[in-house]
Amino acid sequence: MKKKNNDIMVTILAVIIAILLRSYVVDKENPEKTVEYKNIPVEFFNQSTLDRKNISIMSPSSATVNVKVSGRIRDINSADAIKITASVDLDGYSEGKVNVPINVKLLGSPAGVRIVSHEPKSVLFDMEQNIVRSKPVVVSPVGEPAQGHILKESTSSITMVTINGPRSYVNQVAKIIAAVDINGWKETNTITAELIPVDEEGITINGVNLEVNRADVTVSIDNVKGIPIAVETINRPGQNLVVSDIIATPNLVEISGQGETTALAAIKTAPLDLSTLTESGETTLKLIFPKDVEPVNPNHVSVKVKYKVEEVVSDSKSVQLEKVRISGNATRSTEWVNPPEGLELSVRGLKKNVETLDFSGLSFHVEISDELGEQDVPVIVDGMPDEIEWSITPPNLKVLVSE
Repeated sequence: MKKKNNDIMVTILAVIIAILLRSYVVDKENPEKTVEYKNIPVEFFNQSTLDRKNISIMSPSSATVNVKVSGRIRDINSADAIKITASVDLDGYSEGKVNVPINVKLLGSPAGVRIVSHEPKSVLFDMEQNIVRSKPVVVSPVGEPAQGHILKESTSSITMVTINGPRSYVNQVAKIIAAVDINGWKETNTITAELIPVDEEGITINGVNLEVNRADVTVSIDNVKGIPIAVETINRPGQNLVVSDIIATPNLVEISGQGETTALAAIKTAPLDLSTLTESGETTLKLIFPKDVEPVNPNHVSVKVKYKVEEVVSDSKSVQLEKVRISGNATRSTEWVNPPEGLELSVRGLKKNVETLDFSGLSFHVEISDELGEQDVPVIVDGMPDEIEWSITPPNLKVLVSE
């Protein structure tokens, strides 16, 4: 019996030694190894539950995890044998910043290969409620029409657009612009324009959805022309007064319109009543624009008009007959027939002109023809300024022409 027990003990000891020897050999030839697998993609599970709650993931759009795996070196080095999956389950979460645990698994790996650790342990999500708002559509012309043309107005077939998306994005949208390149345009056009959500500064806001993405936009282009301003007058100045130097400032106005409207020769003012003017001065008159014609500058609807009001006076001087010269054929003999004792010269004009008139600088003559006999010829005044009206009495003198 004692011998039998000794045999059992020897056998057990032999097994233990064999196991230890095998472990030694394994550890020597195929030792344990820890390997880190980096940037393993993290799959987002149950994202549809967020969609049903109208919740958007603001960040991150994707995630990765680093995983440490231990096992025998031969197993670890078998690339096809190590398959790691990482995921987060988004079911049950709502708006806000939340940490969602990362689940890491080994699929189909050899026995003895195990996950030691992974970093990070969770993903920090920023989730935001989706909202719906209506925003105005504003046409945004880009560039300049051709020379001699102007942008009159622009309209869109759609005036409001419904948008939806994360609250912070939607709240940034101030308007929806429809950009249209009008560079070089000469006439009105209608085109289809893309609709773009922008903030107050005109910067595009991404991440929101538009109910419609395009609209028909009509841009009206008018002809432009600079034409003179004509001051319209009514009635006559008061007695012994004259109104002159009527000048509009500015004397041109730029107008816009379609087709023949810009063929106008001038834009008239409201009438200036000359009968009410008693002295030089200035007034403001409204511009009268024909139908379908407008000023390019909406503030250019009137002009300042300056004018001079001057007194008209009369004067007269006696002219001796001997001052009247007979001119014509010098070979003929001439003599006055029933000559008057003298002549009376009457002048009329602006006071400043009449008062400075030098009567001594005037001369008088009659012009005879070659015919013999009595001639009735007009008296001509030489040296009279053009701005002065004159008459002489008698207006004609009789001259006898003989051999």
